[in-house]
Formats: sequence, structure tokens, C-alpha cells
Amino acid sequence: MKLIHKLKTLINQLIGNKVHFNLEERILHTVLITALFAIGINAIINFLISLSFYAFIMIGCFISLSIAYILSRFQKKLILAIHIVAITGNFMCSITYFGANASAGANLYILMVTLYILSFISPKKIWKFWVPFTFLNVLTLFFLEYKNPEWVDNVYATPQLRVLDIGQTWMETAALIALLTIFLKYYYYTEKRLAQSRLQALEQINEHKNKLFSIISHDLRAPLASIENYLQNLNQINITPEEKRAIEQNLLQNTRQTSQMLQNMLHWSKDQMSGIRVNIQTINALETLQDTIDLCKITASEKNINLDVNIDEDLMLITDSNLIQLIVRNILSNAVKFSYPEDTICIQAKTTDNKAIIEIIDTGVGIQSKKAAHIFDIKSGSNLGTKQEQGIGLGLTIAKNYTEMLGGEIGFRENKPKGTIFFFSMPLG
Repeated sequence: MKLIHKLKTLINQLIGNKVHFNLEERILHTVLITALFAIGINAIINFLISLSFYAFIMIGCFISLSIAYILSRFQKKLILAIHIVAITGNFMCSITYFGANASAGANLYILMVTLYILSFISPKKIWKFWVPFTFLNVLTLFFLEYKNPEWVDNVYATPQLRVLDIGQTWMETAALIALLTIFLKYYYYTEKRLAQSRLQALEQINEHKNKLFSIISHDLRAPLASIENYLQNLNQINITPEEKRAIEQNLLQNTRQTSQMLQNMLHWSKDQMSGIRVNIQTINALETLQDTIDLCKITASEKNINLDVNIDEDLMLITDSNLIQLIVRNILSNAVKFSYPEDTICIQAKTTDNKAIIEIIDTGVGIQSKKAAHIFDIKSGSNLGTKQEQGIGLGLTIAKNYTEMLGGEIGFRENKPKGTIFFFSMPLG
């Protein structure tokens, strides 16, 4: 496995990774590396069979294509590199065509693969020049050979050397075409899988959006209708100050729940559309979370629920102060929602290894087993609290997303004999 990983790393270094290089650049780098390897072998073989002139031409091509590789791979000059490849391929084959058995030699294979490569990697304005030019070059060579057959020189001393040269060139050409085809098929199927994955994600987001708007249209109607009815009847019916105070208290509670609902919806929408900017820094846990806890105490006091905070004053975390407040607010609001009047909710922190684990412990209604598997998923939906509090089921989803974004983990377990313990971890500062 280590060898395969090292090989993949080496290939990425040679042809360039997908992040910094587009498909055309990576194909060109693959072709150039393969061509340089083949040209090096050809140069050696030509020296061995006493074809020194052609060996030196191969060396010139090796230098030329090496320059093209360096320009494209390290200086991002793809267009210039393509021009060099096109000039090198056409020039090399033209200058050696008649001296290497013309149409009975190996140069036509090289021109064919040059044309194949240019067709794939060239931008339109370059393709429109070099592809017709290469076709015209081949036709010109055929025409000259047809009119002047005496120009053709049999460079091979024996038939066996001709078979060796043409066989080697054919194998190299076929291997390069096969390699490019495999490369393109791999890229095609990779892009296809990515497109399918994106489509599924978009469909899921659209499904969630429709569900949320359906929930919101239902859950917002009730508090708004209550406020509207109260304002309409305020001067039409006689109500005692005590009744008025009770109605206003109920409306205040509904308004707070609606505000929390809308805030979660806005955070979720922002995550889906543009993402969240994370500002990681070292913070004091208690100082950062104190305002959030105090805010939740107001809601908890309406149900006579006590919040017991047990966090070390010196506990430091490496996290985003805004996001961790949102995480705690959503989990703590959820605990208040499903706790009974006169209950106590405990917020505590403990350290282990290089992380802190913050726990929010309640003795409320607990979590039904059928909902446990999807508790952090938007599919879990929303349940009414112990005082009929409403929601849209986004709080824990947001808490999970932000926790993982900050490099932490989140989960829950049963708090026997009743209730739930939610916990999440953050790196220690």
C-alpha cells in the first residue's frame, strides 16, 4: 500500500494535481513524459544500429520536448508548450521522412499520434491551425513521394532492422493512444460520479428546503395569528390586568421561539448557500459561553428550570467563539425545551488527552429510540416541548455541522433513569 501511495504521489508531482492543473495540461504532461521516455529509447537504439544522424535528431527532439514540459508544468505556459510540441512533431517527421523509408517507415505513426494529441489538448484557436497544418504536411509528403519515388532512401541495412524500428514505433504509438484513452475515460467517469453526487446533494437540499418552508409556514402562522388576535381584541373586549399579563407572557414566549426558529433557519440557509467563515483562535470557555448561558437562563426561568454551570474558569479552547456559542445555545435550548418545570440542567466541561468535552445534561423526556439514529439529521423533524414549545428541528443539525467544522465531535447518550446527555469536544488551548 505504501508503494502504491508513493507511486500515486510521484505521478501527481510529474503531471500535476487536479487542483492546480486542468485536464488539457495534465494530458500534455502525461504525453510529454511518455514521449521523452520513448525518444530516449529510440536515440539509444539508433546509436546501436549505427543510425547516428537519426539519433542526434532524437536528442534534439528530447531537448525540445523537455523545454515544452518545463514551460507547461512549472511556468503554466500551456499554449507555448503546445506550439513547441506541434513544431517538433511535424519538423522531425518531415526532415527524416524520405531518409526513413517514407510511407514504409515509422514516421507516419508519429505524425498520427501528434495529430491525435493536438486534437485533444489544443484550444480552438490553436486547433484550427495545427490540425489542418499537420494534415496538409502529411498530404504534401505523400504527394512528393508519389511524384519523386527516387527520393526515398532505404535506411535499414537489413529487413530485421526495419521490422524492429517500425514495431517499436507502432508499440509506442499504440501505447500512448491507449494511455490517453484510458486517462480520458477515467476523467469522464470521475466527473460523471461527481456530477451525480452533486445532483443528489442538490436534490437533498431542495427536499430539505421544501420541508423547512412547509414547517415554517405552519409554525409561524400560530404565533403571528396569536399576536394579530391579541392586537385586534385589545380594545374590543374587557380583560383584567392579570389576564393581559398572562397573554403578553405567552406571546413573548411564542415570539422568542419564533425568533430562535428564524435564526436557525437563517444560519442553515447561509451554510447551504455560501458557507461559514471560521475564525479559529484561543478563547476562555467560560467567558465566551457566559452570555449564551445567561440568555438561556431567561427562557429556563419561565419553566422554573435551574441551570447549573460547572466549567473551569481557566479552561482554554481552540475554536471559533461565535460558532461555539451557537452550538451551546442550540443544545441548551433543546434541553430546556424538553425538560420539565423544576428540573435542573447541568452544563459541565472535562478534559481528556488534548481536547475538552462539554456536556449538557438534562432529566427531561429523553429521546425515542426510533428518532435516535437521525437526531442530528434534518429528517428527524421537530417535536413539541414539555410546554408545547415549537421548533423546526434545525438546532441539533446546526450544532453537529459547526462542531465538525471546528474539528470536534458531537454525540449523545441516555441519562439514566431519565433524560439525555449531549456532549461535544473541542481542541484544548
